[in-house]
Amino acid sequence: GDVTGHGVPAALVMAMSKAVVTSQGFSGATAVKILETLNQVIFQTIRPQLLMTLGLLFIDTVSNEIQLFNCGHPYPKKVDASGKVLEITPLPGIPIGLWNKLKVNPTPVVLNPNERIIFFTDGLAESLDQDSSISAYDLLDEYFQSRPSLPIERSCGDILENHPFFKRGLPQPDDFTVVIVERKSIRVHMGE
Repeated sequence: GDVTGHGVPAALVMAMSKAVVTSQGFSGATAVKILETLNQVIFQTIRPQLLMTLGLLFIDTVSNEIQLFNCGHPYPKKVDASGKVLEITPLPGIPIGLWNKLKVNPTPVVLNPNERIIFFTDGLAESLDQDSSISAYDLLDEYFQSRPSLPIERSCGDILENHPFFKRGLPQPDDFTVVIVERKSIRVHMGE
């Protein structure tokens, strides 16, 4: 997820969101119920000051069925076993906290062995040099494609540490967060 704005207010909304998601998850709530509850909490307590984009992946580790919910977040990328980067679409959805009622529809995703899904915040794409006719998200695809095939534990760090933005020596304009899910036995690693 990514909260609009910066600083302490955004950090507090993110902390609150993590608490809601964790609490709902431990209570056995469905993915839809988790998102509806989070939406109600943010809508009732924060709106209209801050909103949150969010991508939620629900994985059935027995059947390997995956449902992807998108609430206004940048579309995640799928990296197939050959290393080709693909966008997962369509993922309809509006940001969390925008309206009183949240309507979400899952998009089924097939994740075969040795494939990955990369979630990221918009700062990772929007900070890329855009002196060309290529969109920031197409440039990000090229960047992901250029990264070496590393174990999942090292991939998040590699993506962040080698991001072209940092070579320019400018102050970071937005957060850069990467979450990668890989199917071997499903593993998750986060980097920020």
